[in-house]
Amino acid sequence: MLAYATATTANEPIDFGRLGRLRQRMHDDYTKGNYHRVIQGGLQAVEMTPYDPSLLYNLAVGYALSGDRENALLWFGRSANAGFKYWQRAASDPDLAAIRGDPAYDVVLTRIHLNTDRFEDRAAKAEPIIIFPLGYDGSKPAPLIVTLHGFGGTPEWAASLWDSLATEVGAIVMAPRSIHRIARGRYQWMDVEDGEYVVLDDLRWMRQRYNIDGDRIILTGYSQGGAVAFAVGMRNTRLFSGIIPVAAFYDPAAAGAPRKASARRPRVFMLIGEEDSPRTVESNRQAVEDYSARQIEVRLKVFPGLGHAWPIEHINDVRAALEFVLQR
Repeated sequence: MLAYATATTANEPIDFGRLGRLRQRMHDDYTKGNYHRVIQGGLQAVEMTPYDPSLLYNLAVGYALSGDRENALLWFGRSANAGFKYWQRAASDPDLAAIRGDPAYDVVLTRIHLNTDRFEDRAAKAEPIIIFPLGYDGSKPAPLIVTLHGFGGTPEWAASLWDSLATEVGAIVMAPRSIHRIARGRYQWMDVEDGEYVVLDDLRWMRQRYNIDGDRIILTGYSQGGAVAFAVGMRNTRLFSGIIPVAAFYDPAAAGAPRKASARRPRVFMLIGEEDSPRTVESNRQAVEDYSARQIEVRLKVFPGLGHAWPIEHINDVRAALEFVLQR
């Protein structure tokens, strides 16, 4: 089973388009059983993001499935050292059968379990920012807007972006906080699994305490947070009725449409500047094709002259996106 990460650097010249294509190719080769090609793609990708625990884990999978136990254990250990924390997956993943039972495997698995414990403890302490609409009294189910900050961002900023629009539709805003701090008060999402754990844990907490309309929960995010929103929203279509990625790269390997015909289809509205990275803009156009082919209602708004930024001067378009996903 392959794991998926999102970009975690801001200033290094990473070719995100190439990285996305490599990951997509790894996914395709894995599905076809071309494990040597999975390894080839992984080794190229790891040159670009050498400390991505999910990528290191995927290399371990590729080597294990190709019968190279020595390198499978090597990359499995490196994934733990980089912070891979999904102990249950590692303990039961059939793709690692070739190394399971080896003493070295058990040592690494123990390290991963420790990573899991540390992550869950830190996630439990990372309280989200919550903003209630004016006049909220909890007597009626309210829509919920879950908004994810970008790389180097804060949940306070992410929540403030939706404050006025949320009041217009009577929605509560919740901004989860990543546990990965890169500077004083600023955070990043390490990988999709990190974001998914925090978002779903915060969402459970919210639904236990407040009167949330389960048919109108929207997931949005800016930049890196938007890439996480793409993936987490499509992985959990039973929870989210709409997704609004803003200035976000679309990775079909991580955020492809749900495959099950019976899965609920969330509405998707993407917002992006025309002067953003050409690869990011093109990835959004690819998302329109991919989602449309799977009968998902999707819209894309490209803002002329806008770079990699929140469309603060285009509030009416942001409002239209919110109304679209809420089906108002």
